[in-house]
Amino acid sequence: MNYSLTIMYWLTSIPDVVWAAIGGSALTLLGVFMQLKYDSKQKDKERQMILRREVYLPAAEKFAATIDYIARLPNVDLDEQGKLEPISGFMSAASKINIVGSNETIAATNALVGKISSIITQLMSKKLPLIKLKYEIKTLEKIADDCQEKMQRALTDMRALNFSKESDKGLWQLVKSDFDMAQQDSEKYRNELSMKQNQYMKLTCDMLVECIEVSGQIQGLVMPLLIAIRNELKLPFDQKRYLKLVEQINREARQSFDKFVAELKKDIDVQKA
Repeated sequence: MNYSLTIMYWLTSIPDVVWAAIGGSALTLLGVFMQLKYDSKQKDKERQMILRREVYLPAAEKFAATIDYIARLPNVDLDEQGKLEPISGFMSAASKINIVGSNETIAATNALVGKISSIITQLMSKKLPLIKLKYEIKTLEKIADDCQEKMQRALTDMRALNFSKESDKGLWQLVKSDFDMAQQDSEKYRNELSMKQNQYMKLTCDMLVECIEVSGQIQGLVMPLLIAIRNELKLPFDQKRYLKLVEQINREARQSFDKFVAELKKDIDVQKA
């Protein structure tokens, strides 16, 4: 007998109910498989969402700290340990976002990183003259204080000579000469110190204005990033209302800042006069 015909015979002889049972079992198994696959995807999504929250929320704090750092950079003492920490924290947070973020979030993050890197380089070139002036001022303060101490010692010696009725005019003239020289040096270094201090204040004021300006530019790049993150986390968000509120806050802050700078420049002009 032909084996093919035999197989066909047996297959056609199987009752329909058996085929139905087999089909039902296959559908059941397929359903279980699809459910397991769906559950796995859901768990993957939940894990991704948890991971993104763990990355995005600290990153938001790092970004805010970086903007604040840039605004305060003119008064930041770079000699103190940890003063560059906000920048390193920002870069670390941005790196983590590049691992877990969507394409939109990554693009917004990289645009922000590029802008801040450029701004930091630009501002550090303005910070260097301030650092130089700071050390010059410290040096002049020490020299001026030393001159003041010499004047005080010479004055004490002159008084002692007066009280002791010392008749040695040569000694008196020597002490008086020391006093006069210390007084001249003190006046010289005090004038130079005052000039350096005024220069430091002017450069600090100019840099402060620039830092506030670039902080506003950074805000323009932060907004797309925040919007992308909120969309990823599926957080309810009235984008138009939020942007309007931020614009209002920035406008009021700018008005207060302009008033502060105007008063500061007046003080600098008065001291220079």
